[in-house]
Amino acid sequence: MSINDTSANIYPDVDLPEFNAIDKKSKDNGDLLYILVPKDRPEVCPECGSVSVHVHKKQNRSVQDLDNFGHRVGLLIEGRTYRCRDCGNLIRVDYPSLHGRMTKRLVEAIQRDSLNETFAAVADRYHTSITTVATIFNDYTDVLMAEHRFVAPTVLGIDEVHLEDDYRGVFVKVDRTEGRVLEFTKKRTKQSVIGTLRRMEEPQNLQLVTMDMWKPYRDAVNEVFPDVPVVIDHFHVIKNLMRSMDSVRASICRRIKTPDRKALKHNRFLMLRNHEDLTIQQGRDLNTLLEKYPELRNIYLLKETFRDIYSDAESSAEARDMFTEWKQACAEADVRAYDDFIRTVENWSSEIFAYFDYPDMDRTNAQTESLNRRIRTIARDGRGYSFDVLRKKVILNTYRLDSRGRFSFKDFLDE
Repeated sequence: MSINDTSANIYPDVDLPEFNAIDKKSKDNGDLLYILVPKDRPEVCPECGSVSVHVHKKQNRSVQDLDNFGHRVGLLIEGRTYRCRDCGNLIRVDYPSLHGRMTKRLVEAIQRDSLNETFAAVADRYHTSITTVATIFNDYTDVLMAEHRFVAPTVLGIDEVHLEDDYRGVFVKVDRTEGRVLEFTKKRTKQSVIGTLRRMEEPQNLQLVTMDMWKPYRDAVNEVFPDVPVVIDHFHVIKNLMRSMDSVRASICRRIKTPDRKALKHNRFLMLRNHEDLTIQQGRDLNTLLEKYPELRNIYLLKETFRDIYSDAESSAEARDMFTEWKQACAEADVRAYDDFIRTVENWSSEIFAYFDYPDMDRTNAQTESLNRRIRTIARDGRGYSFDVLRKKVILNTYRLDSRGRFSFKDFLDE
């Protein structure tokens, strides 16, 4: 069949509605080239309405498509430009299935994958350049970010992530099922946080703010939302507690010159892990460690006793009473390792004990920490991203993931 015969679509698997695929060529390496011709031509001049339209010039167009069963696919489109005999208007036909020198479906695949993967990985998968992927990503995400609304959630988590020798602000919707990053800022100063909070739409939604013990966060929230309670997540409190306890172990470790030092160093996780999470053997190993270093016993037991506050207290008042008893126990045991930790809790007591006043709300920053790990992964894998690219990836990556799930044969077989 002549390639000028547009009456039949010999290769319908190409599946571009504006074209007939009239020929197919292949190479030894599996590459495929389909020859396409447009199904229709313009009948009327869009400028003057004349029906006197003729072919002005044949113009081939090379277009890259998605791979087909692992084989690279190119399309050679035998296009035409047209001219109106009456007004001289040059008519170029636009095809919705095409986007420049790529098919629209290829561009959409690059758009989707570039949100969640590095530009280099996407460029390699679709046989194009990193620059092309970055351009497609930026064009796509500029549209998405224009649609993005920074709406105040019920519970807002404020945190930071350390990237490239600086701290970036992370603002999170705290929700067990729909948690995601709402905003990602270049700085975490008080003024930066204030500006971010004031940009939030529908601020009446906000009922609670969770954060770590960073004073500029608290001051910013109190200035913008003085009536919204601030809660210090127990994750950050326990983290400070663990740091104080581990400093004692580390100081002992530095004094020891025998091979026991290595064992004490490598078994630090036994003291840091929650007691109920230890295996039977790990429990035995911990007891052996505490018997060998009795100065660690009280430190460890007091750590576990403090943790009981979060599991047993049913109100902020009860939590305060338990903390007072815990301080007294530290004094009676002559344990000074927790002095700095005690001062920290006292300085942040309102926010720390407010945690117990909202048992029915998502008030833990554990989800924020999980999102921070994802942010660090994005930044590490895509080293060299500008802050603008990183911000778009962070905000869009955390909720625009591919939701199609795994391929299901059952869905087909049950039809």
